[in-house]
Amino acid sequence: MAASCNKKPSLGGPGDYNLTWDMKRVLATGNSIDSVSFFVNGQHVSTLTEAENGKYVFKGEAAEKDIAKLVAYVNHSEVQAVVYVALEAGDIAVENELQCADGTPINYDAFDMISKVVNGTNVSPSEIISFVQEHSADVRSLLVVGNEAFRSMVPPADMQKLFELIHPELKNSVVGKEIKAAIDKTCSTLAGAKFVDFAATYKGKTEHLSDYVGKGKIVVADFWASWCVPCRNEIPNLIELYKKYGDKIVVLGIATWDDPEETKKAITELKIPYPQMLNAQNAGSDAYSIMGIPEIIVFSPDGTILQRGLRGKELDNAVAEALKS
Repeated sequence: MAASCNKKPSLGGPGDYNLTWDMKRVLATGNSIDSVSFFVNGQHVSTLTEAENGKYVFKGEAAEKDIAKLVAYVNHSEVQAVVYVALEAGDIAVENELQCADGTPINYDAFDMISKVVNGTNVSPSEIISFVQEHSADVRSLLVVGNEAFRSMVPPADMQKLFELIHPELKNSVVGKEIKAAIDKTCSTLAGAKFVDFAATYKGKTEHLSDYVGKGKIVVADFWASWCVPCRNEIPNLIELYKKYGDKIVVLGIATWDDPEETKKAITELKIPYPQMLNAQNAGSDAYSIMGIPEIIVFSPDGTILQRGLRGKELDNAVAEALKS
């Protein structure tokens, strides 16, 4: 897992920056990087389609409170990875696991908080609130609440409350509005909401989530990918659910951000017996504002979202409870 630096960088503020996103490890997994686009304060600056030794490098001069957004288009633009960065003097590097930047003071502070939360360090909700309040008028607050890995660890309703702590100037900025839209979209697909349909097409065959959900049975939908280790670790629990409850429920795999051939290979390796929507890419993750996988959603027989984000025994308990009602 990622860990923050031991010493806070000394540079920062306005001045020349050197921003690097090293994609060698991503490319080593078999993914292709089509391009990386670079935005500053919502304005497109440049797009790189080639990288030297897997590194995408952006250089320039930063002003106070400049925020950059990097968007990587992966696997023929089917998947997008988004990273927000504080532009400040010095060498800035994007950390892939957490999808945030480090190397300069503002980025370091945000990275430090994000890594503690994501890596399971004992950070209390009050500490997170205090951090956002303390930095409500500077971009650290936006970097934290805008980080996808951080948002995957914090309940969406709490994310809305955190966002409201940020100074209006930042909330109403281009980046602030983007982040608010993402948080609100997640909240629209929480427990109690009706399912959102989407489609996945593979080799000329199109399937919809509605082919499975809302058909009179409880559906356990697993958004996963072959390359995702936590996803693979959860598969045995889902197979056990499938065997335990038989035709009382539907267990459904939804291949997310994955090469369909690699998905099929993993299905064989893991001996997955339940149906799959192949090549969903980002259709499902967009529909349900999924920022990290595995993401498991339990739907009621009529298609209402019962629970999401559960794994292991908690998932088993949720299905057992739903079958009683």
